This record gives sequence, structure tokens and C-alpha cells, in this order.
Amino acid sequence: MTPRTPGARIVEVKRSFDGAREQRFDCELVEANRARAVVLFRLEREGVALDSYGFFWVRRPYNCYYAVRAGTVDSVFVRCDVVTDVQIGLAATPPEVRYRDLLLDLWLDHAGPRWDDEADVAAAIETGAMTEADARRVARARALLEGGRSRIIGAVRREVMRLAAAR
Repeated sequence: MTPRTPGARIVEVKRSFDGAREQRFDCELVEANRARAVVLFRLEREGVALDSYGFFWVRRPYNCYYAVRAGTVDSVFVRCDVVTDVQIGLAATPPEVRYRDLLLDLWLDHAGPRWDDEADVAAAIETGAMTEADARRVARARALLEGGRSRIIGAVRREVMRLAAAR
């Protein structure tokens, strides 16, 4: 599945919905093909070392981060971001996963499920900063995540367990 060596460097490139900003995150390539990439980003949150598995799909209107305590499969949080224009550039040096972030995020952690940045989405729509097409994408992705949240997160969890066991 992975044209490049697992463990190699890959860069996650997050562009703002309006194209004004770009953030780059150095990650470890877990596996990838032209349709899906899984990356690993190591971070610390509240003094706890975490492994955040990032799942990116070319044809889905969201990505998903599944964070576990480093070296385990004990979930700390799951976040699904509404995105568009996902590109998996495995031929680039280093390889990249690029996407446009459409602001809205679904968080699942000890506090339960909650939507983040709803006010930012509403303001962007109201001011015309977000296109009508992107506003429709946000609404469709939200409905998809609300209706299929358990199935989506369950599938991602199973993948994290499979990937962690293979490491």
C-alpha cells in the first residue's frame, strides 16, 4: 500500500479555507496510496506524550486524528476536521498531504462529543469570506459526521489498533 518506506518523513500541509495561511507539520509516514494516507504526529498534551494518527482521504469531506498515549492504543481524543481539496503527493520530496481546512471540527474526548469553531464558520458565511460551495461542503460533512460518527470512529479505531500492532 505504501509506495515509500513506512517511517519516512511526510509533511502535512494545512491551508486555511481562504488560502491566506498555510501550516506545515513534519510527520512520520505510516502508510499511503493515492486515495488515503495515514501519518503519525508525536506531541505532548498536558504533560502526556501522545501519538496522533492522522487519516486523510481524497474522497471524504473530513480528516480524522486519533490520539493515543504514546506506545499504547489508549484513546485520549479523536478529532475530525471538515476539509476539502485533499491531495496526497507521494512523488514529492518529501511527500506531502495537502488540504484546505473548512474550520469546523468535531472533538470526542472525556468531555464527550462537541463541535468546535461553529461561530467562526457562521461568521465566515455571513461576511461572505466562505464561498457558498464551501458552506454547503461544511453542512454535508457535518451531517455525515453526525449520522455516521460511531461507525467512522469505530473504523478508525480498528485501523489504529492494526497499525500500532504492526509497529
